[in-house]
Amino acid sequence: HGLDILSQRARAVMWELSAVHAVRILGAVTAAGARDAGLCARTAHKVAAQLDALELEELATLAVALAGHGYRELKLLRGIAERVVQLGAGTAGGAGKAAAQSVVESFTALEIETVPQELLAAAGVSG
Repeated sequence: HGLDILSQRARAVMWELSAVHAVRILGAVTAAGARDAGLCARTAHKVAAQLDALELEELATLAVALAGHGYRELKLLRGIAERVVQLGAGTAGGAGKAAAQSVVESFTALEIETVPQELLAAAGVSG
């Protein structure tokens, strides 16, 4: 139960973690199939005002983790979508599209019907 210990420690020292590290920890916990509502809520609260500090990979990880926890904070999810569209516009290759697709899938998993058109376009999905 190393992930339980990791989650507990991360919650306890959230104020010491950067937004990037908080997202990476939440992503690892989620990817392993574990759920920690407290860690998810604290991470979401921490990064809500720091989305500009996150790059495409972290934004996609955050969206997937929020969806994995059933965390439906629309303002945060729209902020993630806007930032992914903004960053993705300047990327070569498929990094922007892949991140946008992850965020679209997160909106879908959370049953959020109003996916921003700009995000759908960045993901190559017709709305």
